[in-house]
Amino acid sequence: MKQPAGGSWLDPRVAAGAAIAALALWWAFRDVPFRELWRALAGADLWLAVLPSVACHWASLWVRALRWQQLAAAVGELPLAPAYRATAVRFMANNLFPLRLGELAGAWVVSREVGGSAAAWFGT
Repeated sequence: MKQPAGGSWLDPRVAAGAAIAALALWWAFRDVPFRELWRALAGADLWLAVLPSVACHWASLWVRALRWQQLAAAVGELPLAPAYRATAVRFMANNLFPLRLGELAGAWVVSREVGGSAAAWFGT
């Protein structure tokens, strides 16, 4: 399909997507008193939310790395430290790239650190 001369914002699909997003944001925030919200956020101690969430994320990565160790036993020995690092890379890349490309990145990291075929690690 040929792009409109003025750029992608003139594409009807982009305009429809932006309109739907704007409508959804309006619907979600229609009854929110923003002055009260900002006042409450300004007085909140965000460290009480940030520190436990970071600790829970690290613990989640550790448990997932332990699980990957067990699943990868058929391919080869996977020490915990490389499994943890590769799991962190997988999650980071899955958040940045489409189509769960982080799974490929994690297998690539393990193959570089531990050795073996990235395809075999990916299969685990």
